Amino acid sequence: MKRETCFSTLATFLGLGTAISLLGACAPTAEDALSEQSAALSSPGEDAVAPLAGYSNSTYFIITRADMRRCAYPFCGGYFSKRVNQATTTCSDGTAQPECRILEFDYSALRLDTARLDTLKMQAQSGRALLHGRIVKTAPIAGRTFDKLVVDEAWEARSNPPTPTPTPTLPTGTYSRIRELPVACPACPPYRQETLNTFAAGKPVAKLDYDATRFAATVIKELTTALPASDVGLLMAGTLSGATSAARFAVSEAYTPVKGKPGGKVGDACGSRGLPTCGAPLFCKWEPMASCGRFDAPGVCTKKPDACITLYKPVCGCDRKTYGNSCEASRAGVSVDYEGVCR
Repeated sequence: MKRETCFSTLATFLGLGTAISLLGACAPTAEDALSEQSAALSSPGEDAVAPLAGYSNSTYFIITRADMRRCAYPFCGGYFSKRVNQATTTCSDGTAQPECRILEFDYSALRLDTARLDTLKMQAQSGRALLHGRIVKTAPIAGRTFDKLVVDEAWEARSNPPTPTPTPTLPTGTYSRIRELPVACPACPPYRQETLNTFAAGKPVAKLDYDATRFAATVIKELTTALPASDVGLLMAGTLSGATSAARFAVSEAYTPVKGKPGGKVGDACGSRGLPTCGAPLFCKWEPMASCGRFDAPGVCTKKPDACITLYKPVCGCDRKTYGNSCEASRAGVSVDYEGVCR
């Protein structure tokens, strides 16, 4: 019984004074607390949503293998990637495929120095990183466009590195975001599992089980400390089992965020040599005369509009996609290359 209902019932039959003295008997049960947590997380208020605005559970990719076919670049080469937890991935041509061949990766939004970027690339190419971003078209190469993954967030694996193989060994289980919850009662599960690339409701988790043969003791300690300190939780792969109030998540892989230098603020110059990348959720806006920065002309760090009017005046974005108008392009975080549909 909920605490408010319990108190109301006592007051009705025993009187206000007696009800107050017995208020302790109305303490929430584990089932009550779980129900309230579920409702709060399913319909969070404005303050609860704000910290997660840049950390949506979609869209996360993983590199599955290198393209080892023997033919001329750009028709061969690059890496095959897919959305985790999904059977298909939408490539830049709009088709849904089991994997997309990514010819180019754009990591510039991460603001990493050369050494850190090289390490991340090695991790990603061996299947030991999750990349959040979007697949767009490359600039024309040999008269054609190909797939390009624009990365705005990266998470690197923390398990012991496996023996290198030509094809990456991917984690088992479901790729998830694990968050620590406020403890509402002693019997309440302290964690919540949210499946990446889906809108499925989160599930309570009572315990995280790290395989000592896969994770060093120092790493397990670091993850245990980092989880409650993070507003967005940590990303993990694994298997959930057991009853709701005693569910356990067997962790096959854990990921921590790759952090770069602070980004530029509103009004800062961007998009040219030596200039910073705009901090999230800003984007670097080039005027059409700047040709999307192809000739090193700088842009300006700009906020994305919250809404756009319904007006069809097509423009071609710097990502080679056609948008209904320039506002819609800005809302997607894309500058305008020229007016009219992409050609």
